[in-house]
Amino acid sequence: MDPAARRGVAGLRDRTGRQPGKGDALRTLLNRANPDAPPATLDLSAATIVAITDTADSWPSQVALTELTYQALHPVMPAAQRLPWLQRGTDYHPQHYEELAAHYRQLGHDDDARTVLLARHRQRRRNLPGPAQLWGYIEDVTVGYGYRPGRALIWLLALIATAAIAFSAAPPQPSQSNGASFQPVVFALDLILPVLDLGQEKAFTPVDSTAWIA
Repeated sequence: MDPAARRGVAGLRDRTGRQPGKGDALRTLLNRANPDAPPATLDLSAATIVAITDTADSWPSQVALTELTYQALHPVMPAAQRLPWLQRGTDYHPQHYEELAAHYRQLGHDDDARTVLLARHRQRRRNLPGPAQLWGYIEDVTVGYGYRPGRALIWLLALIATAAIAFSAAPPQPSQSNGASFQPVVFALDLILPVLDLGQEKAFTPVDSTAWIA
């Protein structure tokens, strides 16, 4: 640890004003208004802290967070305001994100926990080779790495609407002369969702211009 970082860690106190001893629970107050404001680099690697009280701009530009654990963060901020703190980390480690996500789950803030875990995947993606990054972008856009499942429904509805419009413009030919009437939306559902059998796919055959969709 460099000397500036050592001074930063040594300057941390709990609420009694004592320096934490080995194994002590540490309560820290980080505030740039304090004369003992943190240095440019702060090493909290493997620290165990009871509670951290801070503001969005009270942290130095670089913070070593590897294996840092804590029980509480004050004040409670949305994940979007906490994530820049993790981005000050000197290196990427999934534990940083998992610790923050666990903090939000403990509070019952499941949406914030999912936001943190989504950010973990996005940060990890930056270190992947090109093809893996491309696949990561596809996962992110479609389902948010599994943390935004609602996106899958949006994509499904968009696909059904696109297919219905295409088949409305170029209606398929009936397979039987006196069969069911053609319904574009139902036909699209029948094609896209194989678990359904609405009878439209069997009753109609797409024409050449839309055969590739089917």
